[in-house]
Amino acid sequence: MPLPIAHGLVGASIIAATLPHPTRRYSLPMIAGFVLANAADADFLLVFIFQSKAWHRGFTHSITF
Repeated sequence: MPLPIAHGLVGASIIAATLPHPTRRYSLPMIAGFVLANAADADFLLVFIFQSKAWHRGFTHSITF
């Protein structure tokens, strides 16, 4: 499984690559790209809460999510 940091760096890199002139004011979109790239693995919180790996790759890995 890739690390969440790797997921986040890919998301932030995509945002940075699509911005015309990256400057400091683009840090918020890059942070959003970092967080959204990890959204599919948000179900790990349920794994820790319920102590069951059955939650992983559930509804958060769907196309709708």
